[in-house]
Amino acid sequence: MSRTAKQSESGMTFETDVITGEALAAMVRDARVSEPRDALARLESFLYDAGRDRVCVLYGLLGTGKKTLMRQALDRMTPEDFRRAAYVKVRRTDTMVAMERDLKKLFDTGFRFVFVDEVTRMTDFIDSASLFSDVYAAMGMKIVLAGTDSFGFELALRQELYDRAQVIPTTFVPYREWSRLSGVDDVDEYIRRGGLPEIGKPRFAAKDEPHGKAVEFVDRYLDEAVCANIGRSLSSGGESWLFPHLRSLCWTGVLPAAVRSVLENLNLRFLCSVLKALRNTKFSDLVEAILRQCSERPDALGGGSEYSGVEVVQSREIRDVLISMDLIAERPVETTDPKAEPSDEILCTQPWLRYGQVRALLRSLLSAKPFDDANEEEKDRVFETILDAVRGRLLKDVVLLESLKAADSNHSVFRLEFEAGAFDMVIYDRKENACEVFEIANTRERTAEVYRALFDPEKCRRTEARFGPICGRYVLYRGDDFDLPETDVRYRNVENFLKTLPTNKSLRSV
Repeated sequence: MSRTAKQSESGMTFETDVITGEALAAMVRDARVSEPRDALARLESFLYDAGRDRVCVLYGLLGTGKKTLMRQALDRMTPEDFRRAAYVKVRRTDTMVAMERDLKKLFDTGFRFVFVDEVTRMTDFIDSASLFSDVYAAMGMKIVLAGTDSFGFELALRQELYDRAQVIPTTFVPYREWSRLSGVDDVDEYIRRGGLPEIGKPRFAAKDEPHGKAVEFVDRYLDEAVCANIGRSLSSGGESWLFPHLRSLCWTGVLPAAVRSVLENLNLRFLCSVLKALRNTKFSDLVEAILRQCSERPDALGGGSEYSGVEVVQSREIRDVLISMDLIAERPVETTDPKAEPSDEILCTQPWLRYGQVRALLRSLLSAKPFDDANEEEKDRVFETILDAVRGRLLKDVVLLESLKAADSNHSVFRLEFEAGAFDMVIYDRKENACEVFEIANTRERTAEVYRALFDPEKCRRTEARFGPICGRYVLYRGDDFDLPETDVRYRNVENFLKTLPTNKSLRSV
């Protein structure tokens, strides 16, 4: 037996850490106490279909439930299938050569289900990943690959695995799923701490949570789940023409700072858009002062370098990587103005992360020298007022993103902007050539101010000219469902809307 070999219960020796039989049963037992994620159905569909040409990739950031999914799938197997299942926990010293020898032993002795965890730890995985699909999957073995370095999978999918993998993403946790897992039916709480499925461990942003602790957790998560993820993946291989400018940042050791700079800029843009909407409030003087502070930051909007210390071509690659990792998404925006500049706004798929970053940014701005003499009580009121507006804007983004992800090929979902104002969301039915328009408000009150834009004659005329008749006008808010008798406006509870999205692309039947 070699020095690196490990003997299993069956008497076989393995070079990697292979777990089977009673040891595997003990390992998966704890998974029974967790509610299954929605992705479990897709994983089981892969395991039991007849296809032989693909592997399954569980693709997501740190803490998004990949290990739990694998253990739940193992725990739900029939006794016969479980006897033919193995779990491999990859170590950094493992290689694809050793993995190939162990897979051959497993296959020759009748194992047909293999779950490989932390597969991206192998430094030669990216350049040799086709071994799993082209050899052992083709022979009938069902192989599930998971790993913390989700960007490593992105590189492998662009090269070795290409069209030979079924990808199950885990980073995005919609409100419907978060609410079911947590037992919390409150979209405001989802914005404060929703996104990660480990619901029992509130991340931050409770009102009594120390500011420094919240900032520390957000920074630590970004460093490990995002920055280190990208850096390790780039160092592990992949063709040099893939993300060449990120590779140069990695080699010089400045990649983490560059990623943080890009994210800070995106959050600065987001906060500025919220602040501009508060210009005419009773706190307008302080709001204007904060906006001036924003404009003076090195990563401010406007001319010069778009991102502090990061070249534009590098920043574009970073954004492309963050999109491929399912951390951010481009905001779908349409306009009826042919001269309008294209929108450059970004949605965050994990609302707790953006909320925490923007909260820290706002606190930093209010702690700057220009506000040293400002009344502390007034600063606290401004802070809470702006945070309330931030949650309102994030609610619009959550509804837009989840509606977009739920839409089928017959429906388009987007924000419709005019020279002045916008419809928060439009759902366009291509088949019927008709649309529905939405206002989204983080309030429980029903006021004319909320739905007035839905009846603006010019906005409606221009909308119908491009997207067909308006067949429904809706206000999504925090209160109960209600139809205004004197108009055709329908108030709908936003939590209920989000929870029924998978089956209701259109509200016309509601």
